[in-house]
Amino acid sequence: MLPPAFTPDWGQLGRNIIRGPKQINTDFSIMKFIPVTESQRVEFRAEFFNLFNNVNFANPVSIIYPSSNFGSIVSTTTGPRVIQFALKYAF
Repeated sequence: MLPPAFTPDWGQLGRNIIRGPKQINTDFSIMKFIPVTESQRVEFRAEFFNLFNNVNFANPVSIIYPSSNFGSIVSTTTGPRVIQFALKYAF
């Protein structure tokens, strides 16, 4: 036999009383324009996503039944550090 469905009654509780873990994300980009001739140039670009490789945890599991993970943090919200380089020739 299954237990009755849980329906939370938040009553008169204030706004934003339930909060998740802190989220930190730093993206960084740097560019260098190199002139070749008067009408041509080369552009070098480096982009860093999640520069400091911070782990951002997701909110805790809020499903009470049938989840056995209630209140546990089981995932992350962002990926690892990603670095990409680009070279562009404009004429």
